[in-house]
Amino acid sequence: MLMHRHDRRLKRVRGKRFAAGLTRQAAAASLVLVCTAVLVVGVWATRYARQTWSVPSGAGDQATGGVSLEIDITPDPGNEIATTRTVSRYQGYIELHTKTSRGYRLLGSVESGPVTRLSAVHMRPARSTEGAAPGAEGGGQELGPIWATLILAEAEYDQSVGALSKATVSTAYAWNGRQLVEVWSATTRSESVWNTGWSEGGGDLARSAWRVAAARARPARVPDEATVPATAVSAPAEWVRVVSRTEVEFQGAEVPCIVTRSVQEYQKHVEEEDTFVTVASREVSQRFCWSDRWTAFVLSEGKISREGAVAYEYPGSDVTWTLAPGLDVAVLESERNAVEGLVHDPPYLLRVRTPDGKGCYVNETCVLPHGTGGALGKLSCVESQRRGAT
Repeated sequence: MLMHRHDRRLKRVRGKRFAAGLTRQAAAASLVLVCTAVLVVGVWATRYARQTWSVPSGAGDQATGGVSLEIDITPDPGNEIATTRTVSRYQGYIELHTKTSRGYRLLGSVESGPVTRLSAVHMRPARSTEGAAPGAEGGGQELGPIWATLILAEAEYDQSVGALSKATVSTAYAWNGRQLVEVWSATTRSESVWNTGWSEGGGDLARSAWRVAAARARPARVPDEATVPATAVSAPAEWVRVVSRTEVEFQGAEVPCIVTRSVQEYQKHVEEEDTFVTVASREVSQRFCWSDRWTAFVLSEGKISREGAVAYEYPGSDVTWTLAPGLDVAVLESERNAVEGLVHDPPYLLRVRTPDGKGCYVNETCVLPHGTGGALGKLSCVESQRRGAT
């Protein structure tokens, strides 16, 4: 009898312990499930946040100088929205967004300077994929060469307080499948005024209008009497002005190119009449041809001479490095062909790109043009007509 009672008590105790164990196991399993759910939600939320859903920062924001453009520049269905965002007097960005059911998603951005105008350039009509054969992607634009559709941005650089210059830099951007990339840039309007008494101390101020990189990197300045030699300050003062106006034509031919036609004038101030009179002028035409190698519209190609070349981050920069002899370069812009070439004597600078994609400035005498072979060598040309005398 005692043994039966003891066995019954022992079974009840073991039963309670077993039930308690099951409860603890269930609680632990529940805790694991909760933790797993939180982790999954956290990972999902992080990935979702990385999609960068936002409202385009420049759309309709005229108060901050933002402008926008609707354009179909990617192979995805529907149009994209390009907007501008100005962060300082000399810096700004272009942002590309795609519109979805959740709002706008940022695809990418590129540094652009203080853009005041955006426009679309269609060098080759896009072919729609709507109604394509089964299995093909539909409802979008067929992916073609990246130069087929471009965003043309005009940035205004006003240095009228200081170097007394204003310039409009036009830049074309393409979508390379991952991001916006710059494929062409040139100064399309400029006006610079300076005093010849600065020529010894202020020197290169007059040659700054065409410097796209320099304008973005830092504002120019006018020397004061503390930095200009007395001989320069006391020199006979003569005010001069150079003005350039450029028309741009995009040609989607067999070899796509951008043709520019510039009217350049060199003027001197007449005190008696208080006006500027043109003393020399010229018309310059340039052809920038598309290069798959450089992924850009280039003026020409060349090689660094056997003496090598000193590369400048921008004209007058203290940041320099050496380019090895024989290095291939793409010529993107020539000071000789700019309005400053109407006034100043050589040596002139070239804005070039090296095979690693880096841009810099070099003396034109350090670049040897390629031979007569090659489409770029034949199609890239400069024609000028000069009138008057300096």
